[in-house]
Amino acid sequence: MIYTLTLNPAIDNYIYLDRPLSEKSINTPKEENIKIGGKGINLSLQLKNFGTDTVALGFVSGRMGECITSFLKNKGIEHFFVNTHKGETRINTKIIGKSEIQINGRGPMVDERDTEELKYKIKTLKAGDIAVVSGSCPKCEGVDILEEIFSSVPKGVKLIADLKGAELKNVLKYKPFLIKPNIEEFKALVGKESLNLEEELKETNKKGAENILLSLGEKGALFYDGENIHREEAIPVNVKNTIGCGDSMLAAFIYAYEKGFGVDYCLSFAVKTGSLKAQKGEFPLLEEVDV
Repeated sequence: MIYTLTLNPAIDNYIYLDRPLSEKSINTPKEENIKIGGKGINLSLQLKNFGTDTVALGFVSGRMGECITSFLKNKGIEHFFVNTHKGETRINTKIIGKSEIQINGRGPMVDERDTEELKYKIKTLKAGDIAVVSGSCPKCEGVDILEEIFSSVPKGVKLIADLKGAELKNVLKYKPFLIKPNIEEFKALVGKESLNLEEELKETNKKGAENILLSLGEKGALFYDGENIHREEAIPVNVKNTIGCGDSMLAAFIYAYEKGFGVDYCLSFAVKTGSLKAQKGEFPLLEEVDV
């Protein structure tokens, strides 16, 4: 089973503009959508579109949190979210025009008792399961939440991490099966602005990352397995929005890998799925991805 862990999910308000933001007049969107967000939830949604079941885990709070769990139930996605009762699940604003502006809320407070409840569920995972920890961390009270989560993952579970660069450093000692930074997150991970990419990939592998899926945005992605660097160019598309494309790409890679395909196919399938997500603005269906 694939478990997706979203520590700080959100309600995403997408606002599409046909002109630049103005400070002196009212800005009226040409289109507006409200969606359930959070990187792990995005993974579950994309995998659902591929016919693959997941269990979504994380924290919620308040009426917005109820919206998230109700949405997942309606989508037929199994879930276990701890209600922190401290604050409100965050609302993010995504302004899409000639550029993309993201304003993300902070979310509810999480304390030791909340973390223990989630850890209890995580400890039930079995060898061969996949646990994907992704997205931002909530406000925490008296607990190092990532340390608590990673140390609770049972042996034999394939740990995948899609986190900020600084947070990825703390994952490496747990020998993750895969990490998925973008290029800026990778720079933060290795602590360098100017990269010798091959050397840094090798060093990160030696420090604990068994595999590295590096998102290069409009340039595609590469995959390093400790021996070889595999590359895949992105497909040029008319972009509707790029938000969630990395989640879509990671979900597609996991899907293809679990189906037993080789690395080159997995990478091609992942990049094409991410590109299609950028073009559609929605998570693509399996039959829409042409490999």
